[in-house]
Amino acid sequence: MAVDYVMGLQSWYNTNSNVVVGLLLVLLGPFFAQIVSGLVRYGFKMSKVERWLREHDLHDSIVGISPVSVVVTLVGIATFMVFLAQGASIANIPVISMFASDFVYFMANVIWAVIVLSTGLIIGDYVSDRIKAAKGVLFAGVVGMAVEGFIVYLALIAAFSSLPNMTATVSLLTDVMRAFVFGLALAIGLAFGLAFGLGMKDSVATVAKEKNGDIAQFLGRMKKR
Repeated sequence: MAVDYVMGLQSWYNTNSNVVVGLLLVLLGPFFAQIVSGLVRYGFKMSKVERWLREHDLHDSIVGISPVSVVVTLVGIATFMVFLAQGASIANIPVISMFASDFVYFMANVIWAVIVLSTGLIIGDYVSDRIKAAKGVLFAGVVGMAVEGFIVYLALIAAFSSLPNMTATVSLLTDVMRAFVFGLALAIGLAFGLAFGLGMKDSVATVAKEKNGDIAQFLGRMKKR
């Protein structure tokens, strides 16, 4: 009886060994994801990136969330999806395997995009704070916001460019920036034009008023001639 049971179990394992191994890999995925995420976080800690962010008040620069936490979380998800893809492949489940593989590829691009965007946000925030704190800079607040916005815009374009199928979004962002720059240049041009025109009008009126007597004398002499 026991021999038959063992033989039956061995036969079942030989038939379904790929499923067992695949399921085992999937179950090990979260464990290894925690290990890899911990190593990444430890690397950030040893390189003093997180401490530097806190010292410069940039630890919550991504919508109130730490860039380090975002990257660590995405790395953990990507690691689990790698195990899921391999497990599904061994278990001969092509749909899940292809989905997980595509997701891993996408997550790798997302992680890079987040790193690029985080870097842009950090640099923009840092430069903006330095400009606002600088003495002798005219309209320091406005200039700081403008510089930060421009840096973040460049980071957005670079981040979206690293993602697949985002050509239309990058093109839209570029067109929006062109329209903004054109509108800003037009507004500045109109402002200077109006200011110059009104200034010339006032200047001409002032000069005419001051020289009114001289003009009257000149016209009187012309009449006598």
